[in-house]
Amino acid sequence: PALNVADVHFFFFFLLNDLQVNTALGASVNWYFISIDTQTLSGNTNVTTGVYYVSQSMNGCESPRTAVNVTAIQALSQPNAAAQVFCGAATVADLTATGTTGATIHWYSNATSQVPLLAGTSLNNGTYYVAQSIGDCISTKRPVNVKVVSLVAPVLDALFVCGDATVASLPLNALTGSSYNVYASVVSPTPMAQNAPIVSGTYYISKVELGCETMRTAVQVTVTPRPASPTGLLVQNFSDTGSVGEFVMDQTNVIWFESYNNALNNTSPLPANHPLIDGQVYYGIIVGPNGCASLPTGVTVNITLGTKDLDL
Repeated sequence: PALNVADVHFFFFFLLNDLQVNTALGASVNWYFISIDTQTLSGNTNVTTGVYYVSQSMNGCESPRTAVNVTAIQALSQPNAAAQVFCGAATVADLTATGTTGATIHWYSNATSQVPLLAGTSLNNGTYYVAQSIGDCISTKRPVNVKVVSLVAPVLDALFVCGDATVASLPLNALTGSSYNVYASVVSPTPMAQNAPIVSGTYYISKVELGCETMRTAVQVTVTPRPASPTGLLVQNFSDTGSVGEFVMDQTNVIWFESYNNALNNTSPLPANHPLIDGQVYYGIIVGPNGCASLPTGVTVNITLGTKDLDL
């Protein structure tokens, strides 16, 4: 019988002997350039793109010839594919890559796997590998980073804010590459603007990462008024030397700082024995019983030399 041979694709350079043909047991293979050739081709003939004819022979009998379309491919490069992000869930079928025209794209779970992943396989965070094939020819694999962002609502504690609060001042502490959206209600179609005022109540907050937005979490926000800022002389004079503990204000519970930002955030307070520097501005705050600090008051220091210093 005539041979049943599929079309063949292969890399340069191949010989006729490299082409796989299923023959009857004990039969030999004959290759021809044209269907009516009487001269068979040598098995060491270099194969190029075109149509070849093949038959099988046994005991002096030769089968009819079968046409075989052969495509010679120089080399298949890796397909093009960038890092990919999916929101919530995705499968291998959602991955994208661009290959040579007519090529088939294959995705793998690791660099050495020979078994492509099924289209319905669920994706996880990590690296996948993509290759392309035409017929029996397959390229090397390209690594592709895949990120599947969870859409589960974030876990957030109740928030406490001092003074006049806006969305931007909420202490949400988003990690690099992520942010939060704040909504006035669970069904609000758009998030609140960063400069929108915040009052005590319940807000609905989602997390945004790599373009994916999670479900919303109900968060109780408490806004507490700030106490009044310290009052007193805004320029204070000292003879010879001075220390933080020697500031005189109308209040006795003032905490002092070297910078406005430190005072505003109540970080790095100065001890009472910290020496003062002539011409420098120091900032004082008052912390109320609810833990909220006042806005800072700036006091400029003026230190003059006494007669003892001149004697020395």
